Amino acid sequence: MENVENLVRHQKGNTFRLLLAEFQNIGYEPYYSVLNSANFGVPQSRKRVYIVAFRQDLAVFHFQFPQKIGKIVPVKSIIIEGDNSIPISDKWQTYIDLYQNKISLAEVPFEVPKTRTHLERMDKNIDLSDCIFQMRSSGIRALSLNKPFPTLAVSVSGGGAMIPIYSKERRHLSLREMARMMGFDDNFRFPISRTHAIKQLANAVCPPVIAAIGRAIMAKIESLLIEDLAVCEQV
Repeated sequence: MENVENLVRHQKGNTFRLLLAEFQNIGYEPYYSVLNSANFGVPQSRKRVYIVAFRQDLAVFHFQFPQKIGKIVPVKSIIIEGDNSIPISDKWQTYIDLYQNKISLAEVPFEVPKTRTHLERMDKNIDLSDCIFQMRSSGIRALSLNKPFPTLAVSVSGGGAMIPIYSKERRHLSLREMARMMGFDDNFRFPISRTHAIKQLANAVCPPVIAAIGRAIMAKIESLLIEDLAVCEQV
């Protein structure tokens, strides 16, 4: 199972303790860990709590989650230069001019919400002409291409809504770029509309993290089989 990191702390941990107890009540022994996808070769810092539960009759008394595989990957590694498959609106062109100080707030030809009059946050030493603009309900953030992206969370409506913007080419990140940001292989295809695919991506788990956990599960099961064989041989 996978869920947001805050589940562990919800109601001072009582919700999570109840969840673990329910696993035990139905005959499973649960183990959990908070893992960050950035530690598994995914260009996104996405902390999630993962739960692995073994049937109690298997007598699993310890399970070790993988903690880090590979090096930290920057978001610039997923950029496909020239992919303008999701262009930005004229309004966003104006916003970018504003954030890059090419025009003043007084020159904007429409009313600007308070959360968008200026950048809410900028990474240190950032080049606003070559960065990622992330739209959030609290405001707009300018993020460096030289480190993993924060948690990808998007909604889709007219104009792209919260899909991140690549400032160098003044466009939204493409579906393929967002899939890469989540750790999906380029061979993975979405047999649905782009809008639904983006929503699914934002709610997906990162395949490299799940694969690493899966390998750890297989290793544990294999060790149990080896122990059983050793017992049989002794008998």
